[in-house]
Amino acid sequence: MHSLPALDVDMDFDTYLRDPMDEPSLNSSLVKALLSKTPRKVWQETSRLNRDATEETKTAFDLGSAAHRLFTGTGSPIVVIDAPSFQSARAKSERDAAYNDGKTPILRGDMPRVQAMAKAALDQIRDSDDIGHLFRPEMMAEMLREATILWREGGVGHRCRPDFYNERENVMIHYKTTATDIAPNTTAMFAAKQGWDMIAAHYGAGGNAWRGSWPRQLFFVQETVEPYLGMTVELDNTFLEVAKMRRERAILIWARCLRENVWPGLPTKTVKVECPEWHERNMVADKDAENDAAQGGNDLLDMMRRWQAPEGWNAPAVQGDKRDERDVIQ
Repeated sequence: MHSLPALDVDMDFDTYLRDPMDEPSLNSSLVKALLSKTPRKVWQETSRLNRDATEETKTAFDLGSAAHRLFTGTGSPIVVIDAPSFQSARAKSERDAAYNDGKTPILRGDMPRVQAMAKAALDQIRDSDDIGHLFRPEMMAEMLREATILWREGGVGHRCRPDFYNERENVMIHYKTTATDIAPNTTAMFAAKQGWDMIAAHYGAGGNAWRGSWPRQLFFVQETVEPYLGMTVELDNTFLEVAKMRRERAILIWARCLRENVWPGLPTKTVKVECPEWHERNMVADKDAENDAAQGGNDLLDMMRRWQAPEGWNAPAVQGDKRDERDVIQ
């Protein structure tokens, strides 16, 4: 076992995923899981803790995983499936075999798209005013690609594997892909939903353990549809400080569960749920609308029928309705 902290540039991806430390260690995925799931569910899904755990595979992520392999030169190996789709029994069998081997299955027809994504990512990141110089050919020799950092913190082991790490400039760069449109004004919500803040906090802690100073954390996010646009994102200090505090909570949960070998599930006591403010506001608004309709001499239910009906449909006549009954569609 390495003396800690350690930086391992030769560790393969499978060894990292299996967890190379003497005791179960935290990565950023486990940190995020501990903050959104019960410890029991985390135990159930973690192979280092539960020998019967199975990794979930999603073909929706395969394009991004394959582009990651070509862009970074590391990660899960690609297996090209010579079939038009995964509908046939043979294609499904080859796909499942690739998953079982820790590889990424890609249809032969999708490989040009994957190659175009990787090329577009490199071209665009080289155009970055901020970090483009790090990806110039003469600078790439300094760039560590998926080097593994191992360290201890809070009484437990930790590990991370940044996509790109330039030690001299003390910067880590994470490559992410998405099938949805990205834009500067929606990135904050997207970053929070994807847990980028927790990634930055965990990987930053790894860099700090190794070098004694916090590295700058940048995300290059790219769309998986043409023209494969991408942009570089950096979270502000508030984002990071909040994430650091939340990560500390995850470490405490992990440490106690490991120490006591107890992984709690849902509460045994009845949970009393308070009415959310937004729900209360909606109910008040609905009541106000009903009162307004009553004061205007209108029937609220009849109004709703009119609002929701298809074009050209007339609601059945109600008491007080002066329309000719011949206008009513039976």
